Amino acid sequence: MKIDTVDVLIAGGGPVGLALAIELGHRGISCLVAERNDRVGYSPRAKTTNVRTREHLRRWGIAEALRKASPIPPDYPPDIVFATRMDGNLLARFENAFNGQRVRNEL
Repeated sequence: MKIDTVDVLIAGGGPVGLALAIELGHRGISCLVAERNDRVGYSPRAKTTNVRTREHLRRWGIAEALRKASPIPPDYPPDIVFATRMDGNLLARFENAFNGQRVRNEL
């Protein structure tokens, strides 16, 4: 692909730039992603995804592949605990802190 033949030039291969490239591709619009780093992902920027993001991932057909690639297993505890030490006094517990439980949330 020649650079002068693309419809859209996307500056940056982060979550937004890549999402835009996927969306444009699904609509038949040619694009080119220009990223200044030699690789993307030295430190992840999209650590958690919300419901709207998951809708896009399903629509693009990549939700299941990303779920399988997740380093966090489905049974990983979603709580955050503050304690004086590993076996010390419990100071606070936030259950399902990132809304990561595999049950429907009616909110």
